[in-house]
Amino acid sequence: MAHDAFEEIWNTVDGDERQVIQGILQVSVSQFHLSKGNLNGATILLGEGLGRIKTRTKINLGIDLESFCQCLEDLLRKLQYKELLNENDKPFLKPL
Repeated sequence: MAHDAFEEIWNTVDGDERQVIQGILQVSVSQFHLSKGNLNGATILLGEGLGRIKTRTKINLGIDLESFCQCLEDLLRKLQYKELLNENDKPFLKPL
């Protein structure tokens, strides 16, 4: 699971990098909650993860954090307004 891989990385970094990795972990767990129908848990963790990442998008981890945050913001809005989700709403990381 993505959570396990990122947790290994999270244990080796600190500062802003650690915050970004923790945010990605929270997004990963939010997707698990979403897959189980726990919309409240998914919304809370997605918001927390986004909050950790969006002020640190200039950190170079080899992934496009700006587009990731845009995807997360769109998904969070849909969850908050209880809009229907589709396959395109799944957050994804893409390389820089």
